[in-house]
Amino acid sequence: MPCSSRIGDAVIALAAPHHLYGMIWTACLPAALGIQVSDRTLGSPIGLEPGDLVVAVPDKWQTMLQMKQPVPRDCVAVSSAGLLSDQLAAELLSAGFVRVVDVYGSSETGAIAMRNAPAIGFELLSH
Repeated sequence: MPCSSRIGDAVIALAAPHHLYGMIWTACLPAALGIQVSDRTLGSPIGLEPGDLVVAVPDKWQTMLQMKQPVPRDCVAVSSAGLLSDQLAAELLSAGFVRVVDVYGSSETGAIAMRNAPAIGFELLSH
Protein backbone atom coordinates (compact mmCIF):
# COMPACT_ATOMS: atom_id res chain seq x y z
CA MET A 1 0.00 0.00 0.00
CA PRO A 2 1.57 3.28 -1.06
CA CYS A 3 2.29 5.59 1.81
CA SER A 4 4.15 8.83 2.14
CA SER A 5 7.21 8.51 4.36
CA ARG A 6 6.33 11.85 5.95
CA ILE A 7 3.82 11.51 8.79
CA GLY A 8 3.71 15.19 9.67
CA ASP A 9 4.78 17.44 12.46
CA ALA A 10 1.99 16.49 14.82
CA VAL A 11 -0.67 13.90 15.53
CA ILE A 12 -4.01 15.51 16.34
CA ALA A 13 -5.96 13.24 18.68
CA LEU A 14 -9.73 13.23 18.38
CA ALA A 15 -9.82 9.59 19.55
CA ALA A 16 -9.66 8.48 23.16
CA PRO A 17 -6.20 7.17 24.16
CA HIS A 18 -7.67 4.56 26.54
CA HIS A 19 -9.01 2.59 23.54
CA LEU A 20 -6.36 0.44 21.79
CA TYR A 21 -6.86 2.29 18.50
CA GLY A 22 -6.38 5.64 20.22
CA MET A 23 -3.36 4.41 22.17
CA ILE A 24 -1.58 3.08 19.07
CA TRP A 25 -2.12 6.19 16.97
CA THR A 26 -2.06 8.95 19.60
CA ALA A 27 0.51 7.63 22.09
CA CYS A 28 2.70 4.88 20.62
CA LEU A 29 3.14 6.31 17.09
CA PRO A 30 4.07 9.84 18.19
CA ALA A 31 6.46 8.44 20.83
CA ALA A 32 8.14 6.14 18.32
CA LEU A 33 8.55 8.94 15.78
CA GLY A 34 9.42 11.65 18.28
CA ILE A 35 6.61 13.93 17.11
CA GLN A 36 4.14 16.02 19.08
CA VAL A 37 0.64 14.81 19.93
CA SER A 38 -2.08 17.32 20.58
CA ASP A 39 -5.41 16.42 22.19
CA ARG A 40 -8.31 18.32 20.62
CA THR A 41 -12.07 18.32 21.08
CA LEU A 42 -14.81 19.10 18.63
CA GLY A 43 -17.00 22.06 19.45
CA SER A 44 -14.34 24.66 18.90
CA PRO A 45 -11.88 25.24 16.05
CA ILE A 46 -9.41 22.35 15.84
CA GLY A 47 -6.65 24.53 14.39
CA LEU A 48 -5.03 22.04 12.03
CA GLU A 49 -1.61 22.81 10.60
CA PRO A 50 -0.30 21.64 7.21
CA GLY A 51 0.88 18.03 7.40
CA ASP A 52 -1.03 17.05 10.55
CA LEU A 53 -2.16 13.46 10.96
CA VAL A 54 -5.66 13.55 12.43
CA VAL A 55 -6.93 10.49 14.34
CA ALA A 56 -10.68 10.10 14.92
CA VAL A 57 -13.64 7.74 14.80
CA PRO A 58 -16.38 7.92 12.14
CA ASP A 59 -18.92 9.87 14.21
CA LYS A 60 -16.30 12.52 15.00
CA TRP A 61 -15.35 12.73 11.30
CA GLN A 62 -19.01 13.38 10.49
CA THR A 63 -19.22 16.10 13.15
CA MET A 64 -15.99 17.71 11.90
CA LEU A 65 -17.41 17.87 8.38
CA GLN A 66 -20.68 19.38 9.62
CA MET A 67 -18.70 22.04 11.50
CA LYS A 68 -16.80 22.84 8.26
CA GLN A 69 -13.44 22.77 10.01
CA PRO A 70 -10.75 24.01 7.58
CA VAL A 71 -8.26 21.37 6.43
CA PRO A 72 -4.88 22.77 5.37
CA ARG A 73 -2.68 21.06 2.79
CA ASP A 74 -1.09 17.66 3.32
CA CYS A 75 -3.28 16.58 6.26
CA VAL A 76 -3.99 12.84 6.60
CA ALA A 77 -7.10 11.35 8.24
CA VAL A 78 -6.90 8.03 10.15
CA SER A 79 -10.14 6.32 11.12
CA SER A 80 -11.06 3.16 13.03
CA ALA A 81 -13.33 1.86 15.79
CA GLY A 82 -16.34 1.71 13.49
CA LEU A 83 -17.47 1.56 9.90
CA LEU A 84 -16.08 4.37 7.76
CA SER A 85 -18.41 4.51 4.77
CA ASP A 86 -17.00 5.20 1.32
CA GLN A 87 -19.25 8.26 1.19
CA LEU A 88 -17.77 9.68 4.40
CA ALA A 89 -14.23 8.90 3.18
CA ALA A 90 -14.96 10.71 -0.09
CA GLU A 91 -16.32 13.70 1.85
CA LEU A 92 -13.11 13.83 3.92
CA LEU A 93 -11.06 13.86 0.72
CA SER A 94 -13.30 16.59 -0.72
CA ALA A 95 -12.81 18.61 2.48
CA GLY A 96 -9.06 18.67 1.83
CA PHE A 97 -7.46 15.59 3.39
CA VAL A 98 -4.84 14.16 1.01
CA ARG A 99 -5.30 10.61 2.30
CA VAL A 100 -7.88 8.76 4.37
CA VAL A 101 -6.58 5.61 6.11
CA ASP A 102 -9.23 3.22 7.43
CA VAL A 103 -7.88 0.72 10.00
CA TYR A 104 -9.68 -2.56 10.70
CA GLY A 105 -9.30 -4.42 13.97
CA SER A 106 -10.54 -4.63 17.52
CA SER A 107 -9.23 -4.07 21.01
CA GLU A 108 -8.58 -7.81 21.27
CA THR A 109 -6.66 -8.13 17.99
CA GLY A 110 -5.24 -4.68 17.40
CA ALA A 111 -4.96 -3.46 13.83
CA ILE A 112 -5.08 -6.34 11.38
CA ALA A 113 -5.82 -4.61 8.07
CA MET A 114 -6.06 -1.19 6.50
CA ARG A 115 -7.15 0.52 3.33
CA ASN A 116 -6.79 3.87 1.66
CA ALA A 117 -10.44 4.88 1.64
CA PRO A 118 -12.57 4.92 -0.32
CA ALA A 119 -11.52 1.51 -1.59
CA ILE A 120 -13.19 -1.81 -2.08
CA GLY A 121 -11.18 -3.93 0.31
CA PHE A 122 -8.72 -3.97 3.15
CA GLU A 123 -5.14 -5.26 2.89
CA LEU A 124 -3.92 -7.47 5.71
CA LEU A 125 -0.95 -6.09 7.61
CA SER A 126 2.22 -8.16 7.55
CA HIS A 127 2.01 -9.07 11.23
